[in-house]
Amino acid sequence: MGKINLTTLLVLLLITLMTGCGAKEKPEDMSLFGSEKIVGKDIPTSDITDFYYTEENINYDAHYQRYRFYVEDGKYLFFHETRERRNDYGPCTEDDTTLIGTIELTAEQWSQFADLINGGTVKAREDSAEAGGIGPWLYLYWTNDKGKHQQFSFDSYDTQARFEKFCLSLVPDKPEKDESVIEDEFNGELSVVGPYGQISVSLPDNWSGEAVPVDEGKLMYGLFGLIIKPVSAQEGQIEIAFMDSFGVCGTGLSSENWNLAGKKVSVGTYDDHEYWDYIVFNDEKPQIVAQHTDCDSWTEEMWDEAYSILDSFQYNEKNAEGGIGQYIPDSEAEAIGVMMDVSHVTPTGLTVRFRQYDDKGLGELTYGEGYTLECLNNNSWEAVPMIIDNGVFNDLGYNIPPGGESEIETNWEWLYGKLSPGTYKITRKVWTKPQGGDSLSSYTLSAQFMLTGSNGIFRTYEITDPDLSEQYIKDDKLVTMVRYYEMTDGTWKTDDHTYKYRLEITGRLGGGAVKDSTFVYLSNIEEISFDQAWKAAGLSSNMDDYFDPKDAVLVAMK
Repeated sequence: MGKINLTTLLVLLLITLMTGCGAKEKPEDMSLFGSEKIVGKDIPTSDITDFYYTEENINYDAHYQRYRFYVEDGKYLFFHETRERRNDYGPCTEDDTTLIGTIELTAEQWSQFADLINGGTVKAREDSAEAGGIGPWLYLYWTNDKGKHQQFSFDSYDTQARFEKFCLSLVPDKPEKDESVIEDEFNGELSVVGPYGQISVSLPDNWSGEAVPVDEGKLMYGLFGLIIKPVSAQEGQIEIAFMDSFGVCGTGLSSENWNLAGKKVSVGTYDDHEYWDYIVFNDEKPQIVAQHTDCDSWTEEMWDEAYSILDSFQYNEKNAEGGIGQYIPDSEAEAIGVMMDVSHVTPTGLTVRFRQYDDKGLGELTYGEGYTLECLNNNSWEAVPMIIDNGVFNDLGYNIPPGGESEIETNWEWLYGKLSPGTYKITRKVWTKPQGGDSLSSYTLSAQFMLTGSNGIFRTYEITDPDLSEQYIKDDKLVTMVRYYEMTDGTWKTDDHTYKYRLEITGRLGGGAVKDSTFVYLSNIEEISFDQAWKAAGLSSNMDDYFDPKDAVLVAMK
C-alpha cells in the first residue's frame, strides 16, 4: 500500500467523521429541569413527538443500528437503518448501509411503542452520554420538552429487550429504499440549478452524468446544464443546456416536432443523419437545447436509451438561483472591435472581461476602475443608489492587448452594498489614443447581468459526491460535507441554522504536515482561529473545543 501524507489522511479521516455514522455532535448546553421525569406520569405518552434508539460498534465487524419513532403531519412513522462493515473496522458510513426504510405505523402499533416506553425515565443529557461502549443511546422528545437531546432509560432491561424485538418485527425482510438517504441503484436523478431555473433527467445505472453550473467552462454549447453519456461509450456525449439564443443553419436541415417529456419539442437533423442533431425543449428565452458531439460510434441501443432519458426531462423555472451575464448590443463597440462581458456574478461583484475581436489599428486601448450600475425597473434603466457619498475610484489604467483580452475583478459592496435579485447593467469606458494623435477618444460599453434567488437562496453548495472526494483531495479542491446556502441578503444557511459569516481558515497542522489545510465554517462568530478550527473539526477529545451548532458549523475542508 502506498504512503499517504498526513494532510490527505486528515482530510479522509474528517470526511468519515463528519459524514459517517460515527460522528458525534457536541452536546448542547441545557438547563437541568429538576429530578428525572417519568413517561406516563410526568410526560403523557400523547405528548411524545420523537424517539431515537442508536447502537454502534466501531471495532472489528463494525455495525450501526438506528430506530426512530416520530410523528409527522399527523402520521405515526417508524424509520430504521442498518449499516454493516464485515471483517473491517468502523465507523460505518452511508456506503455500508444494508437496510433502510420508513414505515407508516397503525394506531395500534404506535400504542405498542408507547406502552414499551411507558414508565421509562428522562433526564438532561450528560456530557458522557455517548462516551465509550456501543450503546444503545436513547433520546426522547415531547411537546413540552424544556431542553434538547433528552436522555432516556427503559424501566428495565427486560422492557428494553422487548422494545428491540418489537422494532425487529417492524423491519421488513427486504430492503426498502428511502429516497431521502439512498439513491436508487438503477435510476438516479441528475439535476442542475441556475439563474434560469432547474433542469433534471433520470439516468439508468449504465449511464453517467455531470451537472455543470454557470461559468464552469465545461460545456461546448450553452451557459449551464447537464452532460450525459453511456458508461461503455468510448467517446461522445449529450449536452442539455440553457442558451440565451440558439441559432440554426437552414442548409441541409430537416426539422420536425416530437412529443417528448410530456411536451412538444422541436427536433432538427442535418444532412440526413441517422439520428437527431438537436432537440429544443423550450423555444422561448431562455432556450433549453439538447445537442450531441462525437457520438458516431454509439449503438442503436445507446440511442434508444438516450431517447428514454430525454423523455424524463423536467424543467422547473421557479427554482432559480445564482447570477449570470447576458449579451446585449451595448456590449460591443464595433468602431474599436471590442466586446465586454461579465462572469462569476454575485450580489457583491463580478468579473469584467474586455476582448478585442478585431484589431482596428487604433493603437493602445485602456480602461480604468470606474463604472456605474443601473437596475431595470418597469422596462427602464435606473441608477442604483450608492450607500456612501462622493465615492471615488482609483486613478489607474489597464491595457487591452491588440487582438487580446483583459479581465478585472469588480467588487461594489463598498459603494452599492449587496444587490437584490433583479436585472442590472454595468457600464465602463474604453479609451483609445490613435498613433500620432494627442487626444483620447472614449467608447462606452455595457454588460447586462441577472441575479436570482428562490426563497431567498442565491446559491446552493451541495455535498461533494463521495466518488469524487478522493480526486478533490488530490486536486486540492474543497470537499463539501454539509449542504449549505448563500442567501440573497448576504447571510449563509444550513438546513438548520442561519449564520452571518462564511470563514475559510487556513493553516498548517502539527505532526509533520507537508502542506496547509483549510476549514470552511459558517459562523456567527466573526473570527475563528486555526487552532479552534481544527479541534472543532473532529480531532479534539475535549467536548469544550466544539462549537454549538447555532454558533458555527464545519461545512467543507481541503
